[in-house]
Amino acid sequence: HDDPDNEDANSNSTYTPQTDLNDVPSDSIVMNSSGLIDMEGLSIHSNHQMNSAIHSLQGTMYVPHGSIPLNEYNNPNMWLGAYPWLYPYGKGGPETNRRVKVGLKAYVKHLLLLKEKKFSQDTSLIFHAFNVLQKRDVSLHTSILFKQPGFNSTASRIDSVTNEALEQAMKAIENNTPVTDQNLSTLTKSLSSAGSHIHGSPYQKSSNRREIFGLMIQKGTPSLWITISPAAVHSPICMHLAGQSIDSSLCNIPSHVERAKIVANNPVATAKYYNLVIDSFTKYLLGFNQPDGGNFGHTAAFYGMTEEQGTGTLHNHMLVWLHGFKSASELKLLLEDETFRKGLINYLERIIKQGYLDTDTFDLDLDVSVVSCKNPVNPQDYENLHDFKAALTQDVNQLVKVANVHSCRETCYKYRVTKNCRFNFPRDLVSESVITDENIIKLKRSDPMVNNYNPPTMTCVRSNHDIKFVPSGKDGKNIAFYVCDYATKSQLSTHQILPLIVASRKQVDMSHANDDISVRSKAMITKCLNRITTETEISASHVCHILLGYSDAKTSHKFARLNLHTALAWLAGETKKYDANLDDATLLPDSISDTERGNDDI
Repeated sequence: HDDPDNEDANSNSTYTPQTDLNDVPSDSIVMNSSGLIDMEGLSIHSNHQMNSAIHSLQGTMYVPHGSIPLNEYNNPNMWLGAYPWLYPYGKGGPETNRRVKVGLKAYVKHLLLLKEKKFSQDTSLIFHAFNVLQKRDVSLHTSILFKQPGFNSTASRIDSVTNEALEQAMKAIENNTPVTDQNLSTLTKSLSSAGSHIHGSPYQKSSNRREIFGLMIQKGTPSLWITISPAAVHSPICMHLAGQSIDSSLCNIPSHVERAKIVANNPVATAKYYNLVIDSFTKYLLGFNQPDGGNFGHTAAFYGMTEEQGTGTLHNHMLVWLHGFKSASELKLLLEDETFRKGLINYLERIIKQGYLDTDTFDLDLDVSVVSCKNPVNPQDYENLHDFKAALTQDVNQLVKVANVHSCRETCYKYRVTKNCRFNFPRDLVSESVITDENIIKLKRSDPMVNNYNPPTMTCVRSNHDIKFVPSGKDGKNIAFYVCDYATKSQLSTHQILPLIVASRKQVDMSHANDDISVRSKAMITKCLNRITTETEISASHVCHILLGYSDAKTSHKFARLNLHTALAWLAGETKKYDANLDDATLLPDSISDTERGNDDI
């Protein structure tokens, strides 16, 4: 697939990632923790580490590196020795002997949820624990892969991958030509199979993409594409989760700089706040499984993917399917009816705004802290509906001003030769919503720089977000495929992964030259996955999100994996039973309409 972060992809996107730290004084450096997990200690040679440490020693006891890696399984002394400031008495660490055995994953989650913040604020412990768990997952799922029936032939093909074939594959990718080596294809499929279970790997996102395609097959084209970026730095709730004492009047909210420091030092609170916002959005605003529906109608399904921005903050790209949306052929016929056209426009104008409410301009100079760090409008504070609506409109307009107005930055001109914003700002004004003769919907736009938003979502979430209608038909399928690819995009592309496979091949040839095929191929899969995950940058808040047991996929449905080879073998066996009865079977037409399939409500 094309990289969804390229120029063409972003020209179709209306989501504009924003940072809200522009007003932080220049003498303050606010940094969120993020890092690359070096799973095999390959990035820096131990001699360089030793020389660097010796230069900085001033009467300090120095313990050099050994040549043999520590055993990370059932070795509590490793944790106790690595973090004496966390375990000053040398007791209570992970994987120690207990009357009831506690696994490392459950133990780490327990530490992160403690009221005592010394564990949840220690990013070294957080990344180390994630690293160990990630490597264990690689070993586990590689072993499961090799225990599958008939895997000996697969192992033989994996071991047959040569450095020459890998170099030819790299040249083929550079020249945009297909890779034809079957042994390499077997290796990549095996990496995908085992890697789809590894948190943070590109193969897991490929698995998420297949789940979205499954929903598309069952539910049809999604109706809405929504992106939500919770602003933890402007949330009193996040401050409370981080241990700050915040009263209900919010009169003691910390300053912007202090809030930024609190968020940077409390990745667990940031992860908990993100999940609280997204889960509340799907439950109350989407109203999934609610008898009265939600803000957008009755939701049939949703699938949202967690992603981190360059600042390390988390946001969610979500596809939403709504009950009652018609197939392309039915929608085309219905659009000929003027009453239906007006009803569709009224619905879209209600849920999607491209300007301020009840005014074309809103020129107030607002402080983002004053606007965002306050309680939403409470209807119980107003005597009549008119006053409440006026206050709500004012609140939404102020939030739009500070959170959803695009401001061009250097990233807007990424991949651009000319100085044209790749997010297509400023956008053309549209005085009145129309549906063209080509059935293209153009919604009213009263401000060229306001990003699409939904008023109830704005006042509840109180941060930057985006909403886009996905039409039915061929164009809708193209948009749906694009947003699916965008929502599940990986940091690493194929041409970045191949050099890592080359390096793994060379290392296996050196360290396992005399081993049998099974050991060599297993080592190849393990080292490839370790290297690939090593090169994937991940923020501390995202690591905590995973360690706390949250899934990157926020979805309404549960998915079961099916072994395709086993399923096809079963199907072939079942088909043979009925071969004698197929002579009189009726051949179905090449194309079956949505109505014949029974998908009238798509």
